[in-house]
Amino acid sequence: MGVFITLEPSTEPMRREAVSAGFYHSEWHGDCPRIQICTIEDLLSGKQPSLPRWASPGFAQATKVARPEGTQGELLD
Repeated sequence: MGVFITLEPSTEPMRREAVSAGFYHSEWHGDCPRIQICTIEDLLSGKQPSLPRWASPGFAQATKVARPEGTQGELLD
């Protein structure tokens, strides 16, 4: 599966190529297009690609490290 992100609206040949890739079938989520085309405008307006529920957003949140205020860590031992 892939999401192609573009600044400009997709062209007819782009849409045909994406559709020709077919669909991914999941027992839990149903069918999702294998290739999806999204514009930046779509994403900024809140439109999300259709992904299986198990798909992660791609980024994990790092845990915060508490440091005493006013100290700097050592760069070299």
